[in-house]
This record gives sequence, structure tokens and C-alpha cells, in this order.
Amino acid sequence: MKTILELIYINHYTRLVKYASSYVGSEVEAEDIVQDTFMHIWAKVSASCPEQTNVDNIRYVTVVLKNKCLDFLRLKKRINNVLYSGSDELDLLYDMKIHEDTISKDVDMEKLIHQAINNLPPKCRQIFIEKKLKGEKQKNIALKYNISIKTIEKQMNIAYKKLRNELNGCI
Repeated sequence: MKTILELIYINHYTRLVKYASSYVGSEVEAEDIVQDTFMHIWAKVSASCPEQTNVDNIRYVTVVLKNKCLDFLRLKKRINNVLYSGSDELDLLYDMKIHEDTISKDVDMEKLIHQAINNLPPKCRQIFIEKKLKGEKQKNIALKYNISIKTIEKQMNIAYKKLRNELNGCI
């Protein structure tokens, strides 16, 4: 005998993917979000009442799905703002805690960011870490490494370009 949640999944999966796709603009991402939504609901319902894994109606599933889509869009917007603005907010990527259910995704993203930073050329990585992660001023970095401020600016542009290219497919 199938649970109500399983029946909702079987009968409404296509409609829910279309609904999510209207929010996020990508059917592939929408499918992932729908899967994540059902996993979230299943875990929540199973934990609270393991014998009875029923969800009352499609409306509840739709509300959870909508919230998952909005969480996804917020995360994507924050990441894009940071990567494409070249602002001092790159460290936001390390502090992101969007939702309890996406902590593992954040950990994976953090690993990807660390890996991308480690893949920078040594001089570029060193300047990037000093400027963005430690918050040093260009003048202090220039004095510390005996280089010009123009060199720092050039290295930061290289770092942004390489990080954008390396992380673009992951976001």
C-alpha cells in the first residue's frame, strides 16, 4: 500500500517540476528541487511519526516546494552578486547558512571555493587571501611584498576571472 506522499509524488511530479521551473527557470534544477522537497518532507514526517508517513494534501507539498525554490534563488543571487560584482563580500560564501537542509550543499560549495582558491597561481592566491580573506589594505600588501598597487590590482583581476571561470559551472 502506497502512502499519500508516494501517491502525490507519482501523480503530481510533472506538475510540480513545471511549477518549480517557473520559479528557477531551469527544468534540471527544478527536478533537483522537487526531489529535495520530497526528501525533506519524507524525513520530517518519518521522524515525527514513523508508522504513519502520510502528508495531508498537495498544498503542503507545494508550499514546501515554493520555499525550496525561493531558498535556491536567494542562494544563487548571493553567489552571483559576490562573484560578478568583485565586491568585498566573497567571504559571504564561507558563512552561508541558507537552510538547515542545505548545510551539506554549503559544505560542498565551501570545499569547491577553497579548491578554486588553492588552484590560483601562488602569487595571485597569496594576494587574494591577504586582501579578501584577511581584509588587508592594498597599501599594506604592497609594502609587505614589495610590489606596486597596480600589481595587486592586476593580480586581484586575475583571481576574480579565474574564480568566476572555475566556479561558474558549480553555481
